[in-house]
Amino acid sequence: MNCPIPHELLVRYWARDLPEAEVDAIDEHLFGCDACFEASSRVAALARALTDVIPPIAIDRDLELAQGRGLRQASNDFLPGVPKEAWLRPGTDLLVHRLRLELEDVERVSVDVLLPNGTALLSFADAPFDRSSGAVLIACRRHFVEQFPPDVDFVVHCQDRSGHESVTKYTVLHRVG
Repeated sequence: MNCPIPHELLVRYWARDLPEAEVDAIDEHLFGCDACFEASSRVAALARALTDVIPPIAIDRDLELAQGRGLRQASNDFLPGVPKEAWLRPGTDLLVHRLRLELEDVERVSVDVLLPNGTALLSFADAPFDRSSGAVLIACRRHFVEQFPPDVDFVVHCQDRSGHESVTKYTVLHRVG
């Protein structure tokens, strides 16, 4: 193991994005190297803090935890194929889009975030969802809404128990004011 362990490698280590053999080698090195252990501890603290942040694709429990931590939320319901403005008002930390759809027989959900011209911004494979909720929840933070293009399409891919896939598109027109 090279010493010091590169920061990028420690990030991958704490993100659980390494093969088992590399994890074992890092573990062994960390037990014997105070400097690398200290650097690893800093990355671990950051990793723990990030797990407390609400994920971009949420479930109701995530929103309840965020509210308990003092995040002020606003919620919008969206129907497929109906463009709608979503306002991020002053004092709102989290803008939640409830993309309404039938989830009762769904086994797997993925979400793509696209610009109106079809350019992909983000993709979320195996997105969390609650079958009984009737919605996929998108949690937009203020910095996301203010830094990215205001108009986006959320394309939701649902795979049911028989393997059939449906695709549903929601157009969200983000507004700040």
